[in-house]
Amino acid sequence: MSPTTEPSTDLLLALCCECGSTRTVSRRASGSGGNRPLRCDACRKTTPHAAIGADRIGDWRESLDHKKKPNLSVDDKLDVLEAMGARVRYVDVLTSASEETLIAAVWWYMQTNTLAVDINQRSSDADIERTVSKILDVVADPRKYQWRVLHTLADGDGEVVLSMGYR
Repeated sequence: MSPTTEPSTDLLLALCCECGSTRTVSRRASGSGGNRPLRCDACRKTTPHAAIGADRIGDWRESLDHKKKPNLSVDDKLDVLEAMGARVRYVDVLTSASEETLIAAVWWYMQTNTLAVDINQRSSDADIERTVSKILDVVADPRKYQWRVLHTLADGDGEVVLSMGYR
């Protein structure tokens, strides 16, 4: 039988807790959950080494984090919008072209690829929270949604401004 060149699944990387260099260690030597004193090749001392990937199941708390949706407040969601490059502002009255009262409106300036979000400050907190959650999806991928052409700026640059309103 010829020797295989594939790495053994019994070997793991272990990170030296003193100098940060790595070395290989057998899965048995790594233990079930933590640092093992091993001789470091770089610093030449017996130091604690943390096995990387020793637990096949992973940290159970990490998997819980992926199952739970984050509980963000409206202000947190608005901060996320601003971090994504959208300009957020509160307006006193927000109406559509057909004079319907809107909770929020999103404006996409295509030439500069910038977004502006107007929030009607007279809307209820629950309506704003629900609407801002929808807007986050739009800002994440604006090309995926149906927009309405609002106007073309007349200053010669021909920028198209698209809008989307929420009732």
